[in-house]
Amino acid sequence: MEAAERKRRRWLDRQRYLRRVRQSLALQRALAAAEAHPRRRPLPDERCGLLRKFAVAGHEGYLTINLRPETDVLGEIFVTLGKQGGTLRGFVDAFARVVSLALQYGVPAEELINKLAWARFEPFGYTDDPALPRVNSIVDYVVRKMAQHAGIVVQPPRAITHSCELDEFL
Repeated sequence: MEAAERKRRRWLDRQRYLRRVRQSLALQRALAAAEAHPRRRPLPDERCGLLRKFAVAGHEGYLTINLRPETDVLGEIFVTLGKQGGTLRGFVDAFARVVSLALQYGVPAEELINKLAWARFEPFGYTDDPALPRVNSIVDYVVRKMAQHAGIVVQPPRAITHSCELDEFL
């Protein structure tokens, strides 16, 4: 009986040990999953920033760029165009919200700027801003103004010089 009892206790100890290992592994997986999900870091109620009135090809608006107070990096943007209820105003407002959320979730401002600068669509043309006299779109203006405010150098798009490079885009 004593051998059977020892065997049973070893089996129970082994089961307890395996249960603790499984719980530990589940906890590790849960912690890893929690770390893998980005967390939003909204700006505090009081913040520093820039408010600028602008006009691109006759479309007037206001651009607000707010900085994170602890690091002085870009934290959010707001863009308000003049005509209430217009399609362009809705598009630009949605664009600004997405950029703000991306910045608050930790997407580097330089990545956003490099991907969105030089976007070309209507309205485009001359601005009232001496630092950016001509832009390719309102998105281009907003992103290049963000780059100016953050001290990020925006490289103009590379020109296609060879016909073999042109084939890549067709």
